[in-house]
Amino acid sequence: MHGDAQAVRRVHGAWASPARIEQYQFAIARHAFHVAVSDATLIGFSELDRERGEVKAVYVAPGWLRRGVGRALLAELERIAQEHRLGELQLEASLTAAPFYLAAGYRAGRRATHILSSGEGLECIEMRKKL
Repeated sequence: MHGDAQAVRRVHGAWASPARIEQYQFAIARHAFHVAVSDATLIGFSELDRERGEVKAVYVAPGWLRRGVGRALLAELERIAQEHRLGELQLEASLTAAPFYLAAGYRAGRRATHILSSGEGLECIEMRKKL
């Protein structure tokens, strides 16, 4: 699992300050966690907290953008949410990621500040989608 967490950390680190390896290991073990792989290389991942109905992450390696990887990862989380009878998903999208979620049918709510593991604040938009 340590190698998986390291690969996830590399993809995440392309977009945000990477977290401690233990945080990735926790997410992999406890949440609905999916990866996209090409030629044995991790190119994206997604994470769903089923208890809270919250999309925690959808990240794609920079060289794989606009190829449907993120959409496929998000669709899998939505399928799992429906399987678990969740009527709605919520998330905090960065300002950069908001158009991706809007295109996937999420509705924008209020702006907020997401506190990163580093303690830094990141402007985001609260978003929801009825399933």
